[in-house]
Amino acid sequence: MSMRDAATPVPFVVQAGSAANLCALLCGEREELSRQLRISGAILFRGFGITDARQLAALPTVVGNEPMRYWGGDSPRTDVDASVYTSTEAPAAITIPLHNEMSYLGSYPRHLWMACARPARRGGETVLGDGRAIRRAIDPEVRRRFVRHGIRYRCIFRGPTGPRAILDRFFKAHKSWMDAFETESRAQVAERCASIAVEHRWLRSGQLRLDTLRPATLRHPETGELAWFNQAHLFRLHPRYLGVLRYLLARALFRDPETRSHHACFGDGSEIDRATLEHLYDVLGAHRVPVAWEPGDVLWIDNLSCMHGREPFRGPRRVLVTMSA
Repeated sequence: MSMRDAATPVPFVVQAGSAANLCALLCGEREELSRQLRISGAILFRGFGITDARQLAALPTVVGNEPMRYWGGDSPRTDVDASVYTSTEAPAAITIPLHNEMSYLGSYPRHLWMACARPARRGGETVLGDGRAIRRAIDPEVRRRFVRHGIRYRCIFRGPTGPRAILDRFFKAHKSWMDAFETESRAQVAERCASIAVEHRWLRSGQLRLDTLRPATLRHPETGELAWFNQAHLFRLHPRYLGVLRYLLARALFRDPETRSHHACFGDGSEIDRATLEHLYDVLGAHRVPVAWEPGDVLWIDNLSCMHGREPFRGPRRVLVTMSA
């Protein structure tokens, strides 16, 4: 097998030889691969034939990672097996911008492990972006405002019935609190909200509201480097995320921000204005590095320094993910 730098800053690429065993490689080269992950932010393992949930679930433990459940996660997913989920099941036509996984919660994964069981017929690349370079590229005044105030996130999960449940059958736009916390017990929801350091409140409609105040940047605990670490732009309706038609429909259905399933503002309660959002999308777009999947590929992502997203696609696509502390 060989290790080589990719032509772009992320990811670092490890190409398998014949009959290669990824668990054995991770065990034998753990220190060197961990060092490279700190530098690059992501490593692509190609040719190792990891295509099912149990194979993927075994990888994090080899390097000493503890698996995490996706409690409080807002993206539609299917729980496959042993803390392995499908990657986002958001509509295939949507471009998912760069973001850090679960950065709107008080507890978030340190690492992401993704495996390609079946690439899309067209598109569907996972997109990476160096959060350290992105932070530096953001206008200093915009960056200072985010750092000074932080970001206040609001997320509303629907109940088992009602208009949002009906809409979700067609658009997968409103995840239920039962799916988000993998339980039908409100008492367990309260326990799991406490475990991920998030405030929760039950609404009269039977919906669950989460509120968090989070920083916009994060200092890496090992390297000391600062990175852009948030997804404020994903919690705002925007045509560069949803597409023009979906954006206009969402604006028409949810004119009042208080009725939307997601919203974000500055920590002092002031709005994140349109010009600021456009600037963020411009910077994020300039740092996108698409990774075209091949069957059996594995991506190991440092969620603290490397952002990720997804390109639109056509045809069936199956990418699995497990998250670890």
